[in-house]
Amino acid sequence: MSDIKVVDDVFPEWLLSTIQHGISNLKQWEYGNVQSAYEGEYENYYNCVLWHKKYPEADDPLAGLSNVIASCFALTLLPNGPKALQVLRLNGTTPASVQYPHRDCDMKLDDVANTYSVVWYPFESTGGLRFWESEINVDTPSQIIEYKCNRAVIFPSSIPHAGINPTDWPMRVSVNSVWHLQ
Repeated sequence: MSDIKVVDDVFPEWLLSTIQHGISNLKQWEYGNVQSAYEGEYENYYNCVLWHKKYPEADDPLAGLSNVIASCFALTLLPNGPKALQVLRLNGTTPASVQYPHRDCDMKLDDVANTYSVVWYPFESTGGLRFWESEINVDTPSQIIEYKCNRAVIFPSSIPHAGINPTDWPMRVSVNSVWHLQ
């Protein structure tokens, strides 16, 4: 799938360790049991919203580190031109989590051609990210990208994807963002 880009070593070591420390001390995780867009199934995972376009005045749980992360994504990882951040959040997945294919955009309401996702991995862990080209068969993804510390995966938000559960406890963390490229 040529629309999916992988970038390793996104942040320098000194900044990576600062971000890791901020995430490790975070206390505002919420547990979600939400209905998936895939056949009415339910997913369960932890999340923490760092910034959302619907709540721009909400407090940043990472006390400013979210701005650093989002700025790096916008300036370094995404195509040139103006960008509008839609959402920036942390996802926490355990070996017991259930994840189904989903898209990070609304296929009817969003500007699908100009909406991109960035998923970044701040820690070492196991598992990965599955992608499907067209027909979704949960057991046979079109592509799998392994989880690796300081790796970013950039892709059109309309591509169906889902995580692969980690094998280690307590929780694997990823930083997820959705962008509108104007």
